[in-house]
Amino acid sequence: MWYILISSSKKGEKKQRTRKPTEQEKGSTSVPVGYEQIVEMYPLDFEEFLWANNLNEEIINVLKRCLEDIWACFNAIPKQLAKENKKYQWSKVESGGRGVHYKDSLQWLEDADIIRRCYNSNITGLPLEGNAIDNIFKVYTVDIACLRITSIEPLSSTIIRL
Repeated sequence: MWYILISSSKKGEKKQRTRKPTEQEKGSTSVPVGYEQIVEMYPLDFEEFLWANNLNEEIINVLKRCLEDIWACFNAIPKQLAKENKKYQWSKVESGGRGVHYKDSLQWLEDADIIRRCYNSNITGLPLEGNAIDNIFKVYTVDIACLRITSIEPLSSTIIRL
C-alpha cells in the first residue's frame, strides 16, 4: 500500500482541463486509480516540531527556559537604552538577575546577528577592540525598526517632541 502526500500553495485554484469532459466525467470527482482523501493540514508550532523530532519533555522544558531567557534579554534592550546607564545591567533584565544566568542568552542573540554589543574603552587609541573593557558594554539591536517596535514610547510622541 502506498501513501502519497501532496502539498500545494495554490489552494482554492481549480484545475484547468486540456479537453472537454465527457458526459460520464461531468460531475465526477473520482481519481483515475485509488481513492483520494483531502485532509486540511497546518504548520507545526515550535513545541509540535520538537515532539515530531522525538525530543522528550525534559529537553523541551530546557529549551523553553532558554528561549524565555533570550526573550527577556531582548525585551530589556529598549528599557536599558532609555536610561542613562553606562553599561548593560543584568539586574534590569529580571529583578535580581545576574550575568552568569543571562550571558549565554545575550551571546545567542549576538551570534544570531540580532544584537551588537558596544564596549566601553578607557583608551581611544587603536585597536579599539584591544582596549575594550569586557564587562562594560551597551546592547543595540541590529535592526533599528526592531528596536523601534519594542520600545516603550509610541513613535507619535517622539515625533511631537522633535
